[in-house]
Amino acid sequence: MSVDNGPDRATLERVEQALSNPGRVPLLRPFTPSEAVVVELVIRGNNGKAISEMLDTSQRTTHFHVYNAARKIPGNMTPVAKIEVWGRCASVEVLTGVWIINPVT
Repeated sequence: MSVDNGPDRATLERVEQALSNPGRVPLLRPFTPSEAVVVELVIRGNNGKAISEMLDTSQRTTHFHVYNAARKIPGNMTPVAKIEVWGRCASVEVLTGVWIINPVT
């Protein structure tokens, strides 16, 4: 059983830079360092099992980080879908399912 001490400083700096896109919908609360790493890996298309292997954690721990990170992103989607859409700089309308339709006149 491995002990999760979280990501190292270089990883955190790289993740922080990758996630600091001004076009993204603001988070309700900041990610923890471990959540930020998992979010980056989800955005890159990795699944829970692959992320668990990369981080040498259990799949349950990975799921926990994905779920908690998704709770910090506004919206009404499943956790992984919400992270993926947020990662692509979607608008709040897309994340919440509220579509603004302007009728053509």
